[in-house]
Amino acid sequence: MAAVTMKIEDYDDAAYENLMIPTPIGDFYTVPYRGLLVVDVRKDRLRFKDTNDVLQFQVNGDPRKESQTQKLIQNGAGDPVVFLLKKAKSLHYKWLAYGGDRENQEKYVFSMKIPSGLPKHEKFHVFLPGNVDKKSPDFVISGDFKSHQYLIKNADVPVAQVTSKLESDRVRLEKNDFAVKLCPGADHAFIVAIVTVIEQRNVDGFLAKLKMKKDEPEK
Repeated sequence: MAAVTMKIEDYDDAAYENLMIPTPIGDFYTVPYRGLLVVDVRKDRLRFKDTNDVLQFQVNGDPRKESQTQKLIQNGAGDPVVFLLKKAKSLHYKWLAYGGDRENQEKYVFSMKIPSGLPKHEKFHVFLPGNVDKKSPDFVISGDFKSHQYLIKNADVPVAQVTSKLESDRVRLEKNDFAVKLCPGADHAFIVAIVTVIEQRNVDGFLAKLKMKKDEPEK
């Protein structure tokens, strides 16, 4: 398993002041200071709450159900924010994200997939619409997904860190819950979308990918 070698705490706030971190969903979901979201894992949906236990985002659908191909992320008020669609018959476990509540090419915001040739590694690449040649990803997610210990980076700079171990007197994680630490200027809705895809991947594993490969006709 790949290890998270650098924590988001290793960068002080001043290090982020002059960085132009992309905000794929929008600046509306950013704040100029560090953030923390607690992911409340229940049978009916994922809920992302702030440190005051106020709901910020929720994801429709049972998070424990395998082979889901669509996800709708809503804000705390229930308004649609991001629609996630799994690409059919992709060997790279690829998802596409759109602003709003449905597939709409005019509101396409990013794609996310497991890199080619890395079926056993803990890594995802994210590509934004402006990245036409896709030679290098805009964001890289690596770490131990099953244990909820991974890092989301842009240009080798930690943007968010997911952890199941939180050293805080103010916030207590319940069983199966985990936390997302966000750097100043991070797009919270975008990070929630990434975490949502990874949670579905944790449920699906690579069984669907292996089955798809087995069912492919011989060339």
